[in-house]
Amino acid sequence: MSPRASIVIVCFGKRELTERCLASLDAALGSQLGDAFELVLVDNASPDTTLQLLDAWRDRATVVALPENRDFAGGCNAGAAASRGEVLVFLNNDTVVEPDTLEPLVETALEPGVGAAGLRLLFADGTVQHAGVVMVENPNLGGAASPYHVFRGEDGDTPAARGTYELDCVTGACLAIPRAVFEECAGFDEGFHNGYEDVDLCLRIRSSGRTIVYRGDLAFLHDEGQTRAGIDDLPNVQRLMRRWRHLLEPDLELAAAAWDATLAFAQLPRTHPSTAIVVAGQPNGVGPAADEARALLLALERCGAPAVAADYGLQLVRPRIAGATGAALDRALRRALPEQAVMIAVPAGPAAERTLPAAAWVRAVRPSFAAPAARVLAATPADAGWIPPPIDAPTHAGAGGGGVLVSLPAHDEPRTRALLSALAASGDEAVTLVPTVATRRLERLVAELLPHALLHAPVNDEQRWIELAAGADLAVCVDRDDRFERRALTAAAAGATPIVAAGDGPAGAVLGRLATVADAGLAEALAAARAAGGRRQQLAALVRAGCDPATVGAALLARIATPVAAAA
Repeated sequence: MSPRASIVIVCFGKRELTERCLASLDAALGSQLGDAFELVLVDNASPDTTLQLLDAWRDRATVVALPENRDFAGGCNAGAAASRGEVLVFLNNDTVVEPDTLEPLVETALEPGVGAAGLRLLFADGTVQHAGVVMVENPNLGGAASPYHVFRGEDGDTPAARGTYELDCVTGACLAIPRAVFEECAGFDEGFHNGYEDVDLCLRIRSSGRTIVYRGDLAFLHDEGQTRAGIDDLPNVQRLMRRWRHLLEPDLELAAAAWDATLAFAQLPRTHPSTAIVVAGQPNGVGPAADEARALLLALERCGAPAVAADYGLQLVRPRIAGATGAALDRALRRALPEQAVMIAVPAGPAAERTLPAAAWVRAVRPSFAAPAARVLAATPADAGWIPPPIDAPTHAGAGGGGVLVSLPAHDEPRTRALLSALAASGDEAVTLVPTVATRRLERLVAELLPHALLHAPVNDEQRWIELAAGADLAVCVDRDDRFERRALTAAAAGATPIVAAGDGPAGAVLGRLATVADAGLAEALAAARAAGGRRQQLAALVRAGCDPATVGAALLARIATPVAAAA
C-alpha cells in the first residue's frame, strides 16, 4: 500500500539544519513518519558529513545519494522519482515543522481541482517569510509583473496573512503536490538554479486549470537564506520572464477583493521635512495594528506634532484608505526619516523588538513584548501607561435599524465557523458580515452556515466601517486578534452597540457597561444588547469624549515630552 504522502528533503551541506529539521519532523509526525508519511532524503553531494546523517535514517527513510550537486530542482526531481506517496511534500531542510501542519496541508492538496498547496512560513523573529506569492508591477523590469512574497517582513500574526485563499504560486520551501499533477507537469525545470523553479512549476500547474491554495492558518519556521547564500537570481528571473512575462498580470483584483488593498513596489518619496517622532510598525499595511498606527499618526497631527511613518517589511499590500486618515498617512510616509527620534512602535511584536532603540515607546498589549530598555505605552487598560485608541468619530450617531454588523475573523476558520453557527442560532435575520480576508472558502462556509447573511467585502477604511455601523443596531466585534478593539469603538462612535469578547479591553475601558460582553455566549449577548436599546447617542458621546484624536495625541505628547525634546 502506498503511503499517503512522501516528504522529499534535498540537502547540500549544513548538516546541523538537516538534523534540526528531521528532529522536528519526528516530533511532529511521530509514528506516522516512515509509514503514512514516507521520508525521502536526497543528498546533493554535500561537502560535509550530511550523507552520514542521512544514512543513519535509512531505517525510516529512503536515501538518495547523488554523485553531483543537481541543485534544488534536480534534487527534488530525483527524490520524487524515488518516492511512492500519493502526495509529494517538498520541504526545505532549513524549516522546523510544527505538529498538525503537514497532515491538513496534504488533505488540502488532495481536494478536487487543487494542484498544489503551501502554508505560512515565519522567520525566527516571528515575522512573515512567506504568505503566498503575488504578481506585482516591478519598475526594475520595465513595469512587467513579477512574483514576490506577499506580507514578507510583517508581523507573523497579521490577520490577512493567516487567511486561506487561492494564489498563482506558493513557495517550494514547503510545497504539497499530488503525484499525478507533478508527473503531468514534468516536475521542476532543472534549467533554474536554486531560485524560481517553484514559481515556474506553480504557474504550469495553474495553466493546467488547477488551483494553488495557500493555507495561512498553518505555520512553522523557515530560516530562509541559510542554504542559498551567494546565489545570483538574475539568470533565474530572466528564464522565468522569458517563459511567462506575456501571461503575468499584477494581482490587483486579488488584493482588492481579498484584502481591500492594492499592490505596489514603489515607496513614496520622502521629500517632506523630518520630525522628532516616528510611528513604526505597519502604518501602511492592513490589520488591527495598522489601523492603530494610522490613528496615532492622525492624533499626533491633530495636536500639532506630526510624525514620520515607518514600515517594517516592504508593505506590498497597501490599504485603500481615504479621508483625513488617508491624508495623514500620505503626509507621514513622505516625511524624511530622522537620525534621532522617539519611536512609537505598533505593535510591539517581534519585528519591532528586532530594531527598537532604547528611547522607544512601545504601543503594546503585553509589556513582555517590548525590548528590554523600551518603555511601554500599553493598550490594555489594566496596565500602567494606558492611553485609549484615538478614534476619528463622527459628530452624531447614525439612525440604525439595519440589524447586526459582524467583524468576522475569517483568518481563523474554527472561530469563524463557531461565530456563524452562533449567529444562526440567534435567529437574527438582518446580518452583515465584514471579514478580515475574503476567500472562496469563506463564501462556501457562509452559504453553509448562515445563508441569509450579507457577506460584505473586507473594509480597511475605518470611515467606511463607521458608515456601515451607523446603519446597524448591534456590532459583533469578538475577534481577539483585534487587540485595540478599534472595530468595537468605531462602531460605538456610530451608535451601534458593540459586543466584545471580554470587558477588560479598550472598549470596556471607554464604554463601561454600555459595551456588551459575550462571555456567557453570543446568543445571550445579542439578546441583552437588543433589550438595552436606545443608547446610540450615549455610545457615540463616550467615544468622542474618551478617544478624541487631539486629546489622545496631547496625552501621548505629555508622556513623551522629555524624549521628544532630547531628539529635537
